[in-house]
Amino acid sequence: MITSPRLPIALLAGSLTLGCAGLTPPLTPPERGGAPWTELTSKHFVVDTDVDAAEAGSTLAEFEGIYGAIEDVAFPSQTESRAPIRVVLFGREKDYRLFGAKDTRGYFTPQLPNDLDVVDDVAHGKKLEAAWATRFDGVDPDKLEGDFREHLIRTESIEAQAWTTPYTPRARAVPEQQRALSPAEVHVLWARLRPWDEQHLPMARTDINAARAADPTSPEIQYWSGLFLRAEGDREGAEAELSRALAQRPNDARYLLALGTHYRGLERNAPKDRLDDVMHRLAKVAVAPRALDFVASYDAATGEIDEGLRFAARATKADPACYRCFSTGARLLAAKGRLDEAVDAALRALNLVPDGVRAPQLTRDLARYRSERDRARTKAE
Repeated sequence: MITSPRLPIALLAGSLTLGCAGLTPPLTPPERGGAPWTELTSKHFVVDTDVDAAEAGSTLAEFEGIYGAIEDVAFPSQTESRAPIRVVLFGREKDYRLFGAKDTRGYFTPQLPNDLDVVDDVAHGKKLEAAWATRFDGVDPDKLEGDFREHLIRTESIEAQAWTTPYTPRARAVPEQQRALSPAEVHVLWARLRPWDEQHLPMARTDINAARAADPTSPEIQYWSGLFLRAEGDREGAEAELSRALAQRPNDARYLLALGTHYRGLERNAPKDRLDDVMHRLAKVAVAPRALDFVASYDAATGEIDEGLRFAARATKADPACYRCFSTGARLLAAKGRLDEAVDAALRALNLVPDGVRAPQLTRDLARYRSERDRARTKAE
């Protein structure tokens, strides 16, 4: 969450905490007597937690053990995972309850609601609560439970095959790195866990302001402050904070991506000279799929088709499951007149769109590529 704008993330409630720390109000920050936070890193996970180091290390080892078993037995692959899974492990249930749903002990999400997004034409479908209400509101709960239980015990003829195979679990993992999170980093973490919408912005603002007060010169705090101000609609403040962060780390691809996204979002008011400078610098250091795709998308918009195709190819190689990367590649291929390949890339993109996400522009693009391809074929006959 701190190191990459789009990491898979899991939030978990740990065991109950005893002692004085357990008596403090929910989300008591470390500087006010709350539990200290630690970041532990292993090969496939980054765990941010306020539980003690021994419990956190044991939990991290369990995560790696489960990951290894699943990878070895169910999904063997020669490809290394692209990014670690970030886990936020709360020591107290009342802290977790501020973010997790009732009657849960944890949940997984492929991204946080305030993660940096560079695509405007993707709209999310109904949330789970709304979908449930549409289908089941008004249904008698007892009847619903009875129907569900009947469904579970209904006997049907099912054939299945299974086989056993010897398996030796991987060696127990230990944290590769461990460091204490500063109070400013803890406040940023809490701000990031909240949706940056009208209801939650005041609480997120409190944490962002606390982080800035605790460490005003940190480029990482300036970076997240800039993203928050952008979400609030403060364009000048966002540019100022992101520019300050970039001045300290001029080759940080995340900072360049954030400032480039900010400038491109200004549309007709975008300062072309500053945008071109940021994109030129980002093209030199981009490695992550989203940064590569952003450069490819910019090249498509500015007519640099050949250069854009090179970045699109790098993006899809870096993340073969990135539907946006394939969508950008399809747009560039179509601009080059390679319509068969454009259709194939757009189809690949559609097949990769996550559940619950609609991509109407991608659907329209695919129809256009097919139409242009068919016209070209007819003309050639």
